[in-house]
Amino acid sequence: MGTGGSKGFQDGVKSVTTLPIVFLNPADFHREHFLKTREVHPDDIKKVRNVIRQQGVDDSGFNDKQLTSLVRRSLAGPFGHAMDVDDVKGNPMRICLANGPEGAINGRSDSLLKQAGIDPAKLSLIPGWEQHRERIFGIHEGTHCAQDMNTKGMTDEQKDIFLMGREAEADRAAVKWLRDNKLPEVAQALIDIRALGSLKGDDPRHATAVLIDRPDLTSSQAHIDAVHDFRFQMVMGVMTHYKLTMEQVVDMSIKQPAQYVDRIDKLLARGAFSPAKNADVKSNPLIEDYIRAYAGAYRRQIIDRPLSPAPSTAPVQPSAAPAGNKQGSLDFTEGEDRPRYALTESDLDDGHSSVGSEAEGQEQEAGKERRGAPLVALGTGDQAVMTIDGVSAPDYWRQMADPEFALQRLALKDTGLEGQNLGNQAVSVRLPGGQSNMT
Repeated sequence: MGTGGSKGFQDGVKSVTTLPIVFLNPADFHREHFLKTREVHPDDIKKVRNVIRQQGVDDSGFNDKQLTSLVRRSLAGPFGHAMDVDDVKGNPMRICLANGPEGAINGRSDSLLKQAGIDPAKLSLIPGWEQHRERIFGIHEGTHCAQDMNTKGMTDEQKDIFLMGREAEADRAAVKWLRDNKLPEVAQALIDIRALGSLKGDDPRHATAVLIDRPDLTSSQAHIDAVHDFRFQMVMGVMTHYKLTMEQVVDMSIKQPAQYVDRIDKLLARGAFSPAKNADVKSNPLIEDYIRAYAGAYRRQIIDRPLSPAPSTAPVQPSAAPAGNKQGSLDFTEGEDRPRYALTESDLDDGHSSVGSEAEGQEQEAGKERRGAPLVALGTGDQAVMTIDGVSAPDYWRQMADPEFALQRLALKDTGLEGQNLGNQAVSVRLPGGQSNMT
C-alpha cells in the first residue's frame, strides 16, 4: 500500500523535491467499484488513512469527506502537490503528496498520447521512451510540490493563466532532465505531445508547448486566447488560400490529415499566419506560434514517425472521473468533522474532466430541443444581438470547424438525412472533450 506507482515515478518525484513524500497509488483502491457505482468503496477510506499514517502523517487531521475526495482524485490520475500536516507525534511538517499513474481510471501514461492523437506504438520506437516515461511523470508531479499552487480568490480566467505557467514549469523540468541525460528525441516528443493535445482548445492550462523552451516568457491571457483560436485560424487559412469550403477543409483534416498539415506548412512558409499579413492574427501573434508548434509536432510524431500498427479509429471517451463535490476540492469545514488540514481546489484541480452533476445533465437534456435555433435580443443602444446555442453567432460558426461535428454531418450526408428536419434537434457543436493525463 502507498507504493505511489512504479519505481520510475517514485524516482522522478524524489529527484525534484526535498520534502518528505507521501505516495498514493490508485491501484490500492476499488477501481471497478467506483466505475460501476461512481461511489468510493467504504473500505478505501480506511485504506487511505492507513497509507497516510504508515508514511508518518497524523491522519486524524483529515475528515472522511476529504479522504473520500482524495481517493476519487487518486483514481483519476497522477498528481503532486505540497501540503502542511502534522507528523504522528503532532509536530507540524510540510509534505509532497504524490499520486502515481498506475491503476488510475484514465489508465497509464499512454492515455496522454491518445488524447494527443498519437499511436503509442510509434513513440515506443523512440529510444528511451518506454524506459523513462514513468520518470517523466514523476519529475512533472514532483515539481508541483515546489510550486505555489494557491488560486484562492482568482477568477477562472486568472486560474487558467496562473496554472498554465505552473504546468509549463513542470514540463520544463521534465524536458531538462531528458536533455541532460542525452534523450533529446524523448524531450521533443514530450513537447510535441503538448502541442498536439492543445488542438481541441478545451484544456488551455496544459497547452504549454510554446512556453517550455521560453523560460523568459510568462503565461498570459494572450496564450489562453491563442489556444482557443488557433485551430479555427488553420481551417480559415486553408479555406481562404485554397478556395475550399469549410466542410471540404474539415473533411480533409479528418480523411487526409497529412495533406491538411502539408498545406498548413506551406501557408506558414508563405507567412499566411504572420501578424503582418493576417489581420485576424494581428491582435494575437501567439496564434502563429501555436499553429507552428502543432504542425511541426504532427509532422514529427505522426507523419514522419516510422510505421507501426495502426492506431484505433475509435474516438477517445471522456475519462470517468470523480462525481459529487467539485473535483479536487477537499476543503470541507462544516459540522463536527471539521478537518485540521486544508486541501484546496487549487491543490488538486489539474484539468481532468469530471462527471457532470445530475442537475447539469437535466439542463443539457432540456436544451436539446432548442439547439441550433438563433435567438435575437436587443443589446446596448437597441442593437440586435444574435446568439446560437447560447454563444455569439461568430463563435457558433467557429465551432463548425470542429472535426467531430464535421464527422457527424458527413455521416448524415452518407445516410441522406442531412438537411432534413430531425425533430428540431441540431447536432451539438460543442468542442470535443478530453484531458491530458499528466498534470
